Amino acid sequence: MGQAPRGQAAPRCHGARLSANAARGRHAGVIVTLVSGRCGAVSPPEPLRGPAAQAIQSVTDIKEPIMTQTTLRAPTGSRAFRTTVAIVGGAALIALASRIQVPMWPVPATMQTFAVLLLALVLGRGLAVSAVTAWLAYGVFGVPVFASGGGIAYLMGPTAGYMAGFLIAAFVVGGLAQRAPIRGVLHAFALALLGSALILATGALWLAGFVGFEQAVAAGVVPFLLGDLLKSVLLALTVPAASRAIAARL
Repeated sequence: MGQAPRGQAAPRCHGARLSANAARGRHAGVIVTLVSGRCGAVSPPEPLRGPAAQAIQSVTDIKEPIMTQTTLRAPTGSRAFRTTVAIVGGAALIALASRIQVPMWPVPATMQTFAVLLLALVLGRGLAVSAVTAWLAYGVFGVPVFASGGGIAYLMGPTAGYMAGFLIAAFVVGGLAQRAPIRGVLHAFALALLGSALILATGALWLAGFVGFEQAVAAGVVPFLLGDLLKSVLLALTVPAASRAIAARL
């Protein structure tokens, strides 16, 4: 059966087409579609076994998850990198501002307040507090990032209250800036004044334990009022533009 009589040509399978290999589970086969004519029977394909079947299964099972993981992880890594740069850069900015100073006793006048409040107003609570904490950590471990050097002794000296005030101001002012984004010069000026007041109040309370309350106010608050007012004006003029520039990158 299935053979042509002698003297006659074997019938041709007109319109027979071969489709592409189709993977089904663990085997692939060749599908023959007969459009017209009669042909001999086609044996069903044998299931693939061994290394070939494992290779097909590996492609179908693993390819898509790998692409998904790559797509999801790339933005996370990029954001983590930008966050790290913001924290380390913020700590470096405070360290640099510590070197811009006018020698005074018992507390030197520096640009630290300006740097801390700039970070709080532009970066918000989380990044600003992290940057101040990193700066303090560098100083505690001996890196000369404070106004007069570095070392854990600075956290127990007369200026330690101002350092604590930096953390408080970063937390409060940064939180307010996050809750209501800076709308203009007056808004930034008001928040800068609030931050300066928090730093001076915390610093004076700690300093009073060394020189008494009256002397702490006279030496640790009054001499800084004019300078902090000027810093607040400078912050008010700087922050709106800086906020827009940083927001576009973070």
